[in-house]
Amino acid sequence: MAPVRLMAVGASGGRVHFVEEAGAGRQGCPSPSPQCQRKAFVVPGDRVLVGVPAGDYVCASYISPDARRLKGQFAETHGLLPLKALLPVRPTEDDAWIGIWQRSSEAEIKISRAALGRLAVKGEATFGALDAGRRARGAVNSGELEGEALPVGGGLAIGWQYVDPIAPFPEGAPDCRARLRLFGHYLVVEDNMQCGGANVTFTGIYVRRK
Repeated sequence: MAPVRLMAVGASGGRVHFVEEAGAGRQGCPSPSPQCQRKAFVVPGDRVLVGVPAGDYVCASYISPDARRLKGQFAETHGLLPLKALLPVRPTEDDAWIGIWQRSSEAEIKISRAALGRLAVKGEATFGALDAGRRARGAVNSGELEGEALPVGGGLAIGWQYVDPIAPFPEGAPDCRARLRLFGHYLVVEDNMQCGGANVTFTGIYVRRK
């Protein structure tokens, strides 16, 4: 399971720009120098999903809580941010699971309350629905995700005899399994690529539908 944390841009200062990684034509990056600075930025209070820090920087993803889809996709900014500009955020009980979550127009998950404190998960996803050619050929693949589970440590495990959202997926399991993790206004989903037709996956970052 990929390590993910929720962090927020600190209150001091103004814009915090994403920076370029090291690569061809970007000698000396990442660094605070202007040549490494990207146009994309976050501001104090913005919440980002981050991975494992690498030195003074950390790989981060940001989607605005007010994001609207453009050509079927939510605008997501992904890149390096200076670690010193970020503060850890502990998800609170107010971070509700209930609602309709979308990754794009090709993936949607509805979470509702079920009996005995469990949560019911029902999702639909496609591959190729944004491609006019595939739609014309009837070559759009689809998939479903459905199940009930108790939240465990901010996560949900969906699938036959799959109850621990931290545990790896069993190798070669032919049935659909997925883990969902809640980070504020983000829902991070990973599946085992067995939840539908070819190339259909629920994996990605979701935001709650308005």
